[in-house]
Amino acid sequence: MDKAPLYRDVIADQCEAQVFWLKTSDNVRIRAAFWLGGNKGTVYILTGRTEYIEKYASVAKFFHQKGHTVVVHDWRGQGLSDRLIPNRNIGHIDQFTDYQRDMDIVLHTSQTLELPQPFYQLSHSMGGCIGLRTLLQKKVFKSSVFTAPMWKLHGKYRMATAHYISGLAVLLGLEKRLILGSDERNYLHLSSPERNSLTSDADIFRLLKNQIDNHPELNVGGPSWGWLREALRECDYLLTQPHPNTPSLIILGSDEKLVDISAIQAYCYGWTMAEIAIIPNAKHEVLMESKVVRELALEKVYKFFAP
Repeated sequence: MDKAPLYRDVIADQCEAQVFWLKTSDNVRIRAAFWLGGNKGTVYILTGRTEYIEKYASVAKFFHQKGHTVVVHDWRGQGLSDRLIPNRNIGHIDQFTDYQRDMDIVLHTSQTLELPQPFYQLSHSMGGCIGLRTLLQKKVFKSSVFTAPMWKLHGKYRMATAHYISGLAVLLGLEKRLILGSDERNYLHLSSPERNSLTSDADIFRLLKNQIDNHPELNVGGPSWGWLREALRECDYLLTQPHPNTPSLIILGSDEKLVDISAIQAYCYGWTMAEIAIIPNAKHEVLMESKVVRELALEKVYKFFAP
């Protein structure tokens, strides 16, 4: 495996990760970071749309210091992994199941490196959508935590209209174009510490914005019509599937504005192996919230993963 870069200059905590380029079965190059040496098992952090390894370095360090090996990778189309269309600022995917190819090579590499069992999944937002399908297809994780999983987009997206328009746009050959009302700039550049829907911690917001400002190659703006159509289809499919046979914890912020809490609660109804925790005064990024909220969420995850 060839070594890949990691932007340590924009990471608040000292980073001990080893970072490599991996090649998927369909020849897409993705970047993956491994915090090695933990003997309590391996935590796989599945990031959300527009996210990247550096953003999760402090979360990885938390679990590494608790005794876990940790893995974080950049999904295809974002971070430093291969972008899928010429305009790298547009978030695009041909089909959502392609993300499973990324999971496959990360898990295969874990076997090569002989990472310690058991394996745990910690997934956020879009990563929660990808992670749910992974649980349905593979029995590799002992338990799983979802933070604000993207199982249905928030109600401000009128689902029937979004399905129709995105489908029409793809039919017209616009699948790689930016959706209407979106921007090639990252959401961090379009909002502010006071008005954003991600975190109530102004310092965290500025830290994340600083990462993209200093390394614009990490930037991803709005999604393509193709991404939107595929995301809507994937969410619809997953919510019709049986519950995974994996103990799971779903953590939501009380001030969530990006994913549909009611749809998540409805899916979890009757899922005997799952529990939901709603954290007061938290927005979408519960692991990157104010210090009190962040520590509460991380401790909940750690205790859930405890043997």
